[in-house]
Amino acid sequence: MSFEKGTEEDLIKMAKHSGIKFSYYYGYIIEFDKANVGGITLHRLIFSKNGKELIVLHYDLYHENDNYL
Repeated sequence: MSFEKGTEEDLIKMAKHSGIKFSYYYGYIIEFDKANVGGITLHRLIFSKNGKELIVLHYDLYHENDNYL
């Protein structure tokens, strides 16, 4: 998942202003050699405050030749 320029910065600023912690984890493709089995992990946006979390799971368009895989 790619953010437009400044979007991640805006999310971090918004989170700091409201006391919310913001984390982002990239998803990726899992492939197994010599097998026709694989998997995809999701992109995860996590907002947390006062011990509670909101986790946003996002399936993006995955391609085997993307640079971030």
